[in-house]
Amino acid sequence: MRAFARWLPAVVLAVTVCGAAIGQDSESEKDAKKAYTPKESGVFAEVTAWFAQPSGLGLTPATETGDGTGADTHPLSVDLGTANRMRTRIGYRLPHGLGEFVLTWFAHEDTRTFERLSPSDFVYGEILAHPVFAGTFDDGLADGFSSDILVRMRDLRIDYYRDAFSSPRIRGKWYVGYRRVSLQRNIDALYYSLAPNLPAILDPLTNGPKPGLDPLPDFARVRSEFSARGAEAGLEVEMPVLRRFRIEAGLGVAALRGRMSSEYASTTHTYAIDENGTLIFVEPPFDLLGEFIDPQNPELGAWVDRAVQESFGIGYSSNNESANSFAVETYLGFRWRVWRDLDLVGGFRTATFGNVGLELRPKNVTLNPNGSYNVQDVTRTTYDVNFEGYYAGVAYVY
Repeated sequence: MRAFARWLPAVVLAVTVCGAAIGQDSESEKDAKKAYTPKESGVFAEVTAWFAQPSGLGLTPATETGDGTGADTHPLSVDLGTANRMRTRIGYRLPHGLGEFVLTWFAHEDTRTFERLSPSDFVYGEILAHPVFAGTFDDGLADGFSSDILVRMRDLRIDYYRDAFSSPRIRGKWYVGYRRVSLQRNIDALYYSLAPNLPAILDPLTNGPKPGLDPLPDFARVRSEFSARGAEAGLEVEMPVLRRFRIEAGLGVAALRGRMSSEYASTTHTYAIDENGTLIFVEPPFDLLGEFIDPQNPELGAWVDRAVQESFGIGYSSNNESANSFAVETYLGFRWRVWRDLDLVGGFRTATFGNVGLELRPKNVTLNPNGSYNVQDVTRTTYDVNFEGYYAGVAYVY
């Protein structure tokens, strides 16, 4: 259904353009369906609330599995919903039918916090964290997570419009212009071990739990920034239905070129014995740590002093890479003259931006005994973003 709605304005536009030839020769309904005649010149403004829903951003901080086998694993994704954002158009119509200059501005920003907590039930996959030592038991699973998500988009257009054809039944305008687009996508995630049921490790001095060995949360950060500019062109048509009411549709495309940056960071944890700077990693279920239960035994006490929780941080970034992108925008709506030069407008709009996001993931990582690492390869994933939804607002000609 979403795909059909996305291309419906383009289909309507094609049908109406084909019907222009019929409208050119038909004058019999001129009085009943009189075409709108704009002012000779002047400033006009349009403000609409666009209930746009972004999609294609891959906002999935974790997965969830039911029986632990992975057979019923499914992603836990964030749905940003249809946020109300203002879209503003300001233009000036030149005298003597020489065309129009129009500036269009749209800004979208959404932040969400998404979390799930299920103590002692390790069913959440740490899909953003690097797999080396991910999860308290090095299995990539947590019993809770929390994520902060930011999506920020800016879209500026400056266009020149000129009449393409006109008749009592249909009127069309072509346009060319400049478009600048920026998009930012951030995901920060913490993966918890709330109730891990680990072996007790006692401090020889206090006969209590040794500090610093409670499982620390794993952390992951995925960020992407895109900014580009380029040329665009399109066609808009309107068809009078009643004297004060008309249908309108439009199709525009843009070729964009700019820069793209991406950042990935991950911190996971594991247990180890520190032998004079050389780490001896302890594998799950950490039975070796559970043997440190007799604080009166000097040998065991010495081992306890050397038990540490080691952090494994890995990151990769790419800055200001050259990027080619595109934009395709369509809409289908209505315009109703309610009072003098005041119009009510509404309809459905969709805008697709291609190759506007980059996600990097280090792979084939070599771990050294001193805790350092070497990244031998990186996975690169690009994605497209689509904004679509209904819009409503007012327009006025001065």
